Amino acid sequence: MLYLKVFLIGGGLCALFQLLWILTKLQPTTLLKIGFILSAVLTPLGITAKLIDFGQCGFFLMVVGAGEAVYSNTLKLLMGNYIPFLQLLGVFSAIIILGVASGFLYPKLHKIK
Repeated sequence: MLYLKVFLIGGGLCALFQLLWILTKLQPTTLLKIGFILSAVLTPLGITAKLIDFGQCGFFLMVVGAGEAVYSNTLKLLMGNYIPFLQLLGVFSAIIILGVASGFLYPKLHKIK
């Protein structure tokens, strides 16, 4: 039953964003930003907590899980707990560094001018 719940949440979110992309033709990066911000807005309202309780890791497979993580860790930072925020900052820094390195290496590896 757990797998069904995870599939319903993860698949439902994927279908929702796919439908949004088809109807609006927005850039994928814009859709990611929308999902990120949507989750950060829904977290204080308690909606993401209910989705997490129901679908567990199916929720975190999508970028909306990142919005909830940023909101929660920022709240902990404001309460004086710096460790979760530093961990999140480390993950984002690693992603940015890997993205920039890939952007420089890809043309060289594939002989693109």
